[in-house]
Amino acid sequence: MGENQQTINCPKCNMPILNVAPLSNGGYNGMVCPFCSHRFDGGKAVATNLDEGLLIGWRGNDIRYRNGAPEIWSPVCPIKWKPGETMVATCHGAPLAECPHQLEGDKAPAESCSCGFYAARTQDHILSLGYGQNHDPLHPDHVVTEVVQFGRVLVHTLGWKAEKCKMHRIHVPHAAWQVANQLEAIWKPHGVEVVLTDNDNMPKGAVPEWCQHCAARMNPRKLECPLCEKHNQPVKGG
Repeated sequence: MGENQQTINCPKCNMPILNVAPLSNGGYNGMVCPFCSHRFDGGKAVATNLDEGLLIGWRGNDIRYRNGAPEIWSPVCPIKWKPGETMVATCHGAPLAECPHQLEGDKAPAESCSCGFYAARTQDHILSLGYGQNHDPLHPDHVVTEVVQFGRVLVHTLGWKAEKCKMHRIHVPHAAWQVANQLEAIWKPHGVEVVLTDNDNMPKGAVPEWCQHCAARMNPRKLECPLCEKHNQPVKGG
């Protein structure tokens, strides 16, 4: 543990927050608990170091098909996720001598640099950003995934960006069950669960409360009516 770093317990959920360095005011104002989102009296996010397995976030990832086999890729940087491997963040945005986290003497990620593996706190947040919506339900080009984040982690209000990241769970729409079987054959031997989602990857509020055709109560995450099975239009602004 570095100089002045210590482990503190969140006053709300009592979970341990590891290797936290006090802010310039000597306290922890501005820190956000990575487990329950409790904010320590306002301010900006700070960095902490977390052991593997303590923090799970939500990511949207791309699916690419090579010879018919699905591969998982990051949606922004051209990085392929490899089963059984820990992804380690590096900076691709600037020459090494000019990279902000190098100038600050930090390893990725740093607050003033965009490098790092990003994840949202909740499934609804990642879906609200448009991840997981597919044009071809049988051969999805996007999936929502849960990832384990650890190492150096920058905690923000809506999520985190981390130094290290591992795949934890892959969510595949029911219609793409054949793709799910392929992914399971690739990832399950490495401890990654592949699950079929019971929804159309629609964020909360986007599905009408009552069916527009038969007035039956709707599943809040599915546009097909459970009674008449007809497709409903999403709610504007949902």
